[in-house]
Amino acid sequence: MRLLKIALVALLFCINLALAQPSLADRPKIESNPDYIKLNQTLDNFLNAREQQTLPKGMTAEQFQQQIAI
Repeated sequence: MRLLKIALVALLFCINLALAQPSLADRPKIESNPDYIKLNQTLDNFLNAREQQTLPKGMTAEQFQQQIAI
């Protein structure tokens, strides 16, 4: 009988973990993340440079190739 109670409690605990929503913290908005903003600005600079077939401002060809390779 004791084993049955332990198994029932363990089963209820596992079901609770599977169904419960995480409530410790809210996800931060990605648009306010400084890394996301910097990445988007860098990608925009690279896309503009590719469209205009020029190097981004303040970059040499070697720096540009190194940034692309990363």
